[in-house]
Amino acid sequence: MEGRERSQSKTEPSTASTVSPSQSRESRFSRSFGGVGGAGSETAGDARPATAVKAEGARILGQIIHLGRQVEGDFERTVSWGASPVAWSATGLPPREMDEDDMAEVIDGHVRSARNLVEAGFEGIELQMAHGHLLQQFISPLSNHRTDAYGGSLDNRLRFP
Repeated sequence: MEGRERSQSKTEPSTASTVSPSQSRESRFSRSFGGVGGAGSETAGDARPATAVKAEGARILGQIIHLGRQVEGDFERTVSWGASPVAWSATGLPPREMDEDDMAEVIDGHVRSARNLVEAGFEGIELQMAHGHLLQQFISPLSNHRTDAYGGSLDNRLRFP
């Protein structure tokens, strides 16, 4: 391979790769842009990315994400979901506060996405809980103003996910 050196170690590849199927469809209320292992996929996903990365001696991880209030309904022309009806930007619309059925649907979407990624040959999964996306929205008191079992104290804010 010209211009590149391959790792000689079979157990410790020289690089780690992250492929982010962050656009994977979690539910009917989030948009898919062709992610590798999305929950909306009828099949486990395309194994070609994992096969190609592993052929170069690297490992591959998948990332599962739900944008929550950051979707702003632009993708599917629906109201976005969030921990509370708090807009994420000065011009953004507030999301619809999620109920327990919505939470169960997101959990199911994450589980199906994880299974699809593993079946497609990914070696690990990163659950995206940062950058103001859905799961982080529940954890932060800045975006979680709930007064039920999922808001208030840190213990309550950690109930979902």
